[in-house]
Amino acid sequence: MPRLDVTISFSRALEDVFRKNREIRTVAKAQKNGAILTFQTLSEMVFPQNNEQYPKPNRLEALSAVFYLGMQARISKSAFPLLPIRYHIVCNGIEGACVKLSSTHPEG
Repeated sequence: MPRLDVTISFSRALEDVFRKNREIRTVAKAQKNGAILTFQTLSEMVFPQNNEQYPKPNRLEALSAVFYLGMQARISKSAFPLLPIRYHIVCNGIEGACVKLSSTHPEG
């Protein structure tokens, strides 16, 4: 990984490094059309299953890190991050929110 430029803000330095990152770009592309993917499915898209370098637990942790870094990376405080907040909500949930699962709905 390239070194971060210490002469600029941390979030800008992250943006400089990660804007071309394959994993962040894969996440953004997968979600661009508004599809709802499970965390597991997305982790398999970002970190291919046939690669022994990425066993299942590592893929899930790595995808969490991709989300976190992508949300921190932005050109300025007023700019949108590389991965907008909707990914954060999907991964971390919203405090106090409830979900009712349905056995008849394909999304659960």
